[in-house]
Amino acid sequence: MKYFFFKLEGGIDQKNVSKKETKILVDLISQGFVREEKGVFFLKRRYAIGTLFIASNGTGFVSSAEQSQKDILIESYHLNSASNGDLVIIEKIFKKRGRLSGKVLKVLTQDRMNKLVYLERQKGGKVIALDFKTGNSIHIEASQKSMKQLPNYTVLQIDPLNDEVLDVVGVLTDPLIDEKLLLTYYNRKENFSQQTEIESKSFGDSIDKNIYSDRVDLTHLDFCTIDPVSAKDFDDAIYFDEENLTLYVAIADVSEYVYLNSSIDREASDRAFSIYFPHKSIPMLPRSLSENICSLKPNEDRLAFTFKIQLNSDFYVIGSELLNTVINSKKRFHYDEVDEVFEKQPDMKNFNWLYKLLKITKILRDRRLAHGFDFASEEISLVLDENQQIKDTTSSDFTWSHSLIEECMLLANQESAKRISYGIFRNHEQPTKTKIAHLIEELAQIGIFPKESQDVHKLINNIQQEAEVIGMKKYVDKMIILSMKQAFYSSENLGHFGLGFEFYSHFTSPIRRYSDLTLHRLLKTTINKSYETEKQQKFILSNIDALNSKISDLEREANRIMWDFTDRKYARYISKHIDDEYKAIIVDIGKTDMTAKITEGLAKGTRVFLETPLVDILTEVIIKITNVNIATTKVKGKIIQTLDREVNF
Repeated sequence: MKYFFFKLEGGIDQKNVSKKETKILVDLISQGFVREEKGVFFLKRRYAIGTLFIASNGTGFVSSAEQSQKDILIESYHLNSASNGDLVIIEKIFKKRGRLSGKVLKVLTQDRMNKLVYLERQKGGKVIALDFKTGNSIHIEASQKSMKQLPNYTVLQIDPLNDEVLDVVGVLTDPLIDEKLLLTYYNRKENFSQQTEIESKSFGDSIDKNIYSDRVDLTHLDFCTIDPVSAKDFDDAIYFDEENLTLYVAIADVSEYVYLNSSIDREASDRAFSIYFPHKSIPMLPRSLSENICSLKPNEDRLAFTFKIQLNSDFYVIGSELLNTVINSKKRFHYDEVDEVFEKQPDMKNFNWLYKLLKITKILRDRRLAHGFDFASEEISLVLDENQQIKDTTSSDFTWSHSLIEECMLLANQESAKRISYGIFRNHEQPTKTKIAHLIEELAQIGIFPKESQDVHKLINNIQQEAEVIGMKKYVDKMIILSMKQAFYSSENLGHFGLGFEFYSHFTSPIRRYSDLTLHRLLKTTINKSYETEKQQKFILSNIDALNSKISDLEREANRIMWDFTDRKYARYISKHIDDEYKAIIVDIGKTDMTAKITEGLAKGTRVFLETPLVDILTEVIIKITNVNIATTKVKGKIIQTLDREVNF
């Protein structure tokens, strides 16, 4: 039902509305939310439908079904009793300046997230229940006697309809609870249904290429995979024919095993993305598929959906073929290994083509950055001990092995988008004039006055150049990213501003993204035309708008789960360092408070909320940790010193 509401923003034809949906539609029309035009029903422009998320400070944000815009701000006094995770109709509030905001008018469906509370013993012995996300005191149907029998900081799952206790999740002080806590809250499951597991395992562990006579046999080519050393599923493999300047990008043919509307497909659609924690993954597909028969493991014949991309002597794409293939990856490389190869230049025998391909991908990258952007980002990864506490951090910097794979995948993604006119695209629109103006104002506070330009791409490049001069590029790049709209999935192609591409979709990761699996299915209907494939194409496209909204929504949720897990680990670590001092940098300034990020030690990357006199954004400071709430993950501190002066209170 949730995705029926999502479809309203794009319009629903009357003939596609079920009896159950008709009753809801009549109600929405009577309340003035929906208009009708030539038998098609639309949500009126002044309204938006989306999922409500409430931050720890009580402020709400709506992830709109209209994915081309950023989250819409909902002040606490405009929540209208809506709860975290509810699907709501909001009225947009337009201001001359500032972020788009709104107010909740109607709750359409209750939250898909579970309601969690934790118990806290007060002075005098009374036990109260506090909301897991906001820290606010709430009522639950449990006696003081029963609550006092539980350990302090016990986490409970609560029925949102009657506030009764459904389950004891664990104790908040136990770091091993974090994974279970988040999966419970977001209503995610690690394990698959018995039916799905049976279906997945029925495909076995190997294939006999002789029974796939209708596929192109590429097992003689020296494909290889290049992934992180910890990778267990291999989506993609590459091979480059130097003599004929032909690049092969082979992608795991998941659609051969995951049939539309099968048990596996339904669960994959509900998950939409694999979730990656520092210590493990929660896969979109059962591991018997994702880490076995679908995975392009070395020295194993595997089914692949392969782009054969032809380049000319100037390394421009002059044509491509999309082939159902069988491949055999001859080598599994990891990134560090390939970087060492590029540095030392040994004889790679069957893989000497990597050297030529590197030169080509450097050229492709330079051309891409003439229209797109290169954002400096420091990816900090946590290393956890056996108790799931932080024992180390690692950061991944730009390397040529990453760049080589990235450019190959970008080529395949572009070629895939060119083959469909309607379906599933990965779009990214340029920032609004209002956002750019606000960014320029913020940059002026730190002495960056870029050369003006009506061309947004050129203006952003000018900003990056100025930031590079003062050594603040990675922080300014983050500000630029925050000023941009979020990328999203849509049935219409709108191009990708950040990458500088006219056509773009996601083709290369069907093991971990449902968007890519859907695109594979659509593409197969274009290369194997028959009555059956036309029927399948029509079926997929009949619901594609709602599917795109669903996938975009679940992508945001998957990201929130991973970010929340990281915040939890940081909060646990920093809770043992109350009154300790750290170097940090101011990354956000609100009306009454600021946010800093710690820039040193194992706490590097921790967000700290500062209730102290405002200083300019990107000011480097020394802060003292004053308070940590492990439940809400909120870390508080105060400024002790700026780089050049003491702060007087």
